[in-house]
This record gives sequence, structure tokens and C-alpha cells, in this order.
Amino acid sequence: MDDFFKNTGFESGGILNLTPRQALSLCKKGAVLIDVREAYMNRFKMPDVPETIYCPFSILEETYLHLPLGKPMIFADAAGLHSKEAVRLLMGKGLADRIANLAGGLVE
Repeated sequence: MDDFFKNTGFESGGILNLTPRQALSLCKKGAVLIDVREAYMNRFKMPDVPETIYCPFSILEETYLHLPLGKPMIFADAAGLHSKEAVRLLMGKGLADRIANLAGGLVE
């Protein structure tokens, strides 16, 4: 898994960030998009991505073990703010090599 995100995206503040085009390409290769928007936000724009899991940021810490931890995951929200926090949270849980942030969020 260490090589899945290799030579992709850009690092900022210790977090790997992907452009929407990079994220879509990686999702087509097996990455899972994790939508961390709260329920009131996810009705506005739904991602058209092969595999998307909805896990609101507000419950992520309690539910992250239910995510597909063996797969590369790309975290997204509306603008990329909560998804960065989600990545930081999971980096603290030892998952740094299998997670990335969607820069600019789903709005981008």
C-alpha cells in the first residue's frame, strides 16, 4: 500500500493532498472516497465516484474502524477543511500510508 499514492498529489502540513482529477483516477484504481460531510451538507452535491462511503466527521473517531482500513482512502468534504482534520485524526491512528485528502473538497 505504501506505493499506491506514490508520485501523486502534493504535501502540505504533512498531509497528502490530491486534485479532483487525481482522486478520481485513484478511485478507479481501487481507492475509496470517504465523504465526511455532515448530513445537512451531503444533499447538495453527491460525488460520482465508483466507491464512496459516507461517514460524517462528527462521528469519525467513534466509527473509523468500520472503514475499509485495508484499502487506500481519500477523504473529502465540501471544501477540504473537515477532510484535512479527518486525515490528521487517522494519521494519529497509524494510517498515514493509506490516506489522502481531496484538496478543495467536492466543490472543486
